[in-house]
Amino acid sequence: FQNTSAGQIVNLLSTDIEKFNSSVDLLHYFWVSPLSVSIVMYLIYRQVGTVCFWGLAVIVVIIPIQAGLSTVFGRLGRKIGGWSD
Repeated sequence: FQNTSAGQIVNLLSTDIEKFNSSVDLLHYFWVSPLSVSIVMYLIYRQVGTVCFWGLAVIVVIIPIQAGLSTVFGRLGRKIGGWSD
């Protein structure tokens, strides 16, 4: 602990606080997203009928692909971040 400078401590604290703030902002998407999708699907269903479920199916298929790509890019970002630190 004695080898740690005040600047390093401030940097660590600011990084932790920023990550906490980002995660709190994202928590609202857990309840807003399903509600929004449900309302929009109902409105589209009233306009075009059962065809709207094809669009929902495409979204459901794309979500795991997006999650996999974000994992890959997250690993690459951490690797690149390790090079720059």
